[in-house]
Amino acid sequence: MRLLLFAALTFFLSFSVSGQRTYPEHDGYLDSFYCVNGEKYVMEKTDRRGIFGNPRTMREKVIKFAHEFAEKEKGILKEIDTFYTPTGPGQFAFFRYTFTLSNKIGISSNENINSDTSSNKNDIRIRISDNRVDISKVAVIGKESTLCDGTKDDGQGLAELVEGELLGLYGVVERKYLEEILDEQRLAMSGLLFEDTDFATAGCLAGAQGTVLASYGCLQGKTKLQVKLVDCSTSDLYWSATGLDVSEFDLLDALRSKLK
Repeated sequence: MRLLLFAALTFFLSFSVSGQRTYPEHDGYLDSFYCVNGEKYVMEKTDRRGIFGNPRTMREKVIKFAHEFAEKEKGILKEIDTFYTPTGPGQFAFFRYTFTLSNKIGISSNENINSDTSSNKNDIRIRISDNRVDISKVAVIGKESTLCDGTKDDGQGLAELVEGELLGLYGVVERKYLEEILDEQRLAMSGLLFEDTDFATAGCLAGAQGTVLASYGCLQGKTKLQVKLVDCSTSDLYWSATGLDVSEFDLLDALRSKLK
């Protein structure tokens, strides 16, 4: 009887997390990675190192894994929700990242994957100003935007991803310090909408020479991804990277190759 109950419980649990997929590079790190109703993907991680852990690195790695999964599936990642609880009395830091994949590209057995990748990169545009500038430290800020399906994206997940990709090219302002400055500005503006100049000013206050603005958007039914660098004191635009229905890593790889 006990064996029957155990078998039934095992079947129920496996059914309740149907769609869960694990990839070798994620083994031993993610606590869980599953799909809900064949549409929403969820990655979860708990940092059990307590005060010795690094919650920011934990969040960045989970987001990076999500984008790697999107690359494998030939899909466009759209962030749906992030949930984070910090380390505290009796609890570990926890992060949940929820996203969907859209515009999946089917590949038949006789198609050339490399040619598909190159056509994707044709939808990337990098523009760099002729003005020579000396910017060694940047603040990265994600802007809230509306996606093609009407959902809102706060830009924070994208900003964290851009921070990691810009390391080695620029020094990057600590996000916690930057968020404190942005919160103070929001209070001072009494709920008014932020303009690019306001974000640039926040970068200056954080000790950066330039501010990198990252955002999603929608253009003619395609997901637009844009990352641009502005002078934090003059708001002059120095470079801009824009992609339509491309992965974040493709866009940032193209940007890094141009800036090196």
